[in-house]
Amino acid sequence: MGWVGFKDGKKYTIPGSATLKFGSDYKDLVGEREDGAWRNLVGLDVSRNSITGSISVMRNCNPGKTPDKAIKLAVTKVTVVTVEAIRFPYIRDFVNKAWTVSGAPTELDERAARLIVNWKTISCAILIWAIDEKRWDSEEAIELAKPHPYGLGIATVEEAKATIFPVLQSTTCSVPY
Repeated sequence: MGWVGFKDGKKYTIPGSATLKFGSDYKDLVGEREDGAWRNLVGLDVSRNSITGSISVMRNCNPGKTPDKAIKLAVTKVTVVTVEAIRFPYIRDFVNKAWTVSGAPTELDERAARLIVNWKTISCAILIWAIDEKRWDSEEAIELAKPHPYGLGIATVEEAKATIFPVLQSTTCSVPY
C-alpha cells in the first residue's frame, strides 16, 4: 500500500498518493451528532491491542477495498494516542495508564472526548489572551466557561493552560493576530 491523503488535505498531500473519500476532522471520522461529535469518541478503545490492530489496518489499507469505516476507526484511534496525547496531559496520562496499569480503563471517557473536540477553542482562547492585553472574554473563553453539560467549565486562563500542552497553532480564531 502506498501513501494516502484525505479529501480535504490537498495542501499537504504527497504527490501520487491515493485520496480517501473522507476528510480528516473528527466529524468525518466519527460522525457528527446534534448533541456533539464528542459523544462518538466516548468509549473509544485506546488499549495497546486496539492500537496495534489499528496500525495493522492502516498498514494494510487499500482505499478501494478496505471499508471506509475500518479506516476511519483506525485513523481516529492512532490520532488520539499520538496527536491528542501530545496536546492534552489528561489524555496522555489516560493512554499511559491504559497501556501500563493492569485493570485501568481503556475506553475514552467524556472528559477526554470533550477536550479533543475543543482543542481549537482552548488554543484560541489562550492565544487571544496572550496577544490581546490579557483579555479573557473572547468568544472562545466564553464558550469554555459554560458549565457542564454545555461547556467544559474552564473559567480562567490558568485552568485553560492546565488542560493543554502549549502547542498553539490555530489560525482561525475569532480575533486576528
